[in-house]
Parts: sequence; structure tokens; C-alpha cells
Amino acid sequence: MCKHRDHTFGNAGLARNIVNETIKNLDYRIAKLPKEKRTQEAMKTILAEDIQLDTEK
Repeated sequence: MCKHRDHTFGNAGLARNIVNETIKNLDYRIAKLPKEKRTQEAMKTILAEDIQLDTEK
């Protein structure tokens, strides 16, 4: 992840981006589920597949 960093790189920004991307992936995953499976528990549960680190940036 640090390979292409510039003067604006910072750990807090990286962490924020990872969390935001994870939440977006969670939302997309939940939206694909049938309505009867869209429970509060499912909407609050982050799975490994939701966390995708973009190491090419």
C-alpha cells in the first residue's frame, strides 16, 4: 500500500479509506441478498469478503 505514497499519505487517512470501502462493500453485499435475509444482524456483520485492500494505489 505504501509503494505509491506521496506527501499526503498518512495512516489515519488509510484507515478511514479502508473503513469507508468496507462499509460500501457491506452495503452492496446486503443489497444483493433477498429481502427476507436482510436482517439487522446481517447489516451489522462485516465479513472478510467486505474488506478488500487496494494495494495498487
